[in-house]
Amino acid sequence: MSWHLRGDYYSNEIFSPVVEVNGYHVLDEGDNAPLPFSGVEVLSRGGGSSEGVVTAAVGGEARLGSVGLRAAYESPLTDNEDPFGWRLTFSAVWGF
Repeated sequence: MSWHLRGDYYSNEIFSPVVEVNGYHVLDEGDNAPLPFSGVEVLSRGGGSSEGVVTAAVGGEARLGSVGLRAAYESPLTDNEDPFGWRLTFSAVWGF
């Protein structure tokens, strides 16, 4: 199971700062057979803690016309074995 809380502040037409808190939890370890597609694929393969992991991220979104470019730095808040460690995430969103 995963959950995500995201907050942003519309500071102007071009930029918004963003904060996120994310949780990744194993509900049933089962046989740890890999799933074809999963939002938490590393945990699905048994690579994470059965206690779960909670992370926090800070970043921003720059809007250039109909395209939003997002970047964030994410780091674990829990002491559990974390399959992610810290990471940088990037995305592009096209609005139409």
